[in-house]
Amino acid sequence: MPKFFFPASGVGFSRLCNICFDSCHEFVNSFVHEKLLTAITFIKIQIYVRYMFKRLMKKWKVNGWQLFCILCVFAITGSVTAYLSKIITSWLGMNESTFWIWRLLVRLAVLLFGYQIIILIVALVFGQFHFFWNYEKKVLRWFRKLVSGRKPLIFFLLSAQDMYTLFSTSFDA
Repeated sequence: MPKFFFPASGVGFSRLCNICFDSCHEFVNSFVHEKLLTAITFIKIQIYVRYMFKRLMKKWKVNGWQLFCILCVFAITGSVTAYLSKIITSWLGMNESTFWIWRLLVRLAVLLFGYQIIILIVALVFGQFHFFWNYEKKVLRWFRKLVSGRKPLIFFLLSAQDMYTLFSTSFDA
């Protein structure tokens, strides 16, 4: 069989085919390896997220659809509250030249107190008012304890037992 040469490269046809095959084979191997690792990682994350959601459903005593609605309420409320705090600080005339602590205090006040109202409104739209009303009662009891002086005002000074009690109890109780 005659050997074909590519005059510009000076490489024989069979050698050129070997070079192309080797580079293509290397690319396919790395691509498959990369995609396989990505798929395995995705599956591990999916298993963990399912486990997390099942634990939340068990703790809050809700079904899958209710859990979806509850998570949507939390997401929408957080976004709306952050947007409203930005609007309110600009409405009050606070900008970059305003002392940062004043802007921070106004935004925190809107975030803390506005969130409690907005979450009930959004929960009403999603049909989860009962769940969030129980959640709000729990939050209001916690605020009352902070204001009454029985608990320190700074969150990180709560004892480990208080934090466990605060976050481990069900909102339906």
